[in-house]
Amino acid sequence: MITLLLTHWTPAVAQSLQIEIDDPKIAEVVLACADGELRAEVRDGLASFMRSPSACQVHLIQRIGEIDAPGRWRCSTRGCSLQDVEHRPITNADGRINVIINTEIPPSTTLELTCPGSYRRRERIELNTAVFEDVPADECTLLFKGGVPAKYRPMTWGTYYCGLSGNTVICSRS
Repeated sequence: MITLLLTHWTPAVAQSLQIEIDDPKIAEVVLACADGELRAEVRDGLASFMRSPSACQVHLIQRIGEIDAPGRWRCSTRGCSLQDVEHRPITNADGRINVIINTEIPPSTTLELTCPGSYRRRERIELNTAVFEDVPADECTLLFKGGVPAKYRPMTWGTYYCGLSGNTVICSRS
């Protein structure tokens, strides 16, 4: 429920406007008025405006989450989630594993892929992407080298979105 309270500063000057907000997720109130837009931060459940406008639409701005990395995000009233990060163009093919990094990692990090037998390759991460070619049709292990020592398995041909949470690698197959 939103309650409008009008208070007087002085009878000869302008009136102020206060709007009570009972939802703690509401961070800001925007008034879209005929004579312009007014904004007020919600503090202790109250949005205060120095003047009392007329004929305004009330817009409530709600805190729904945080964005902490570049890329394409999807936000709804339930929160925000990373949909895609900027990366090199990739295609899936037999014998290829694409790894797209979707979190911050130490700048010196490289990726190493090891598979049963003798397959072992290191790739630099360029534009959040590392591509491993000529990968055997086995379950392989991805290792983060040069930064946080972490690994993920199993990996087979395809594309994976991977990131670090502490020293744990979290990957999802695309």
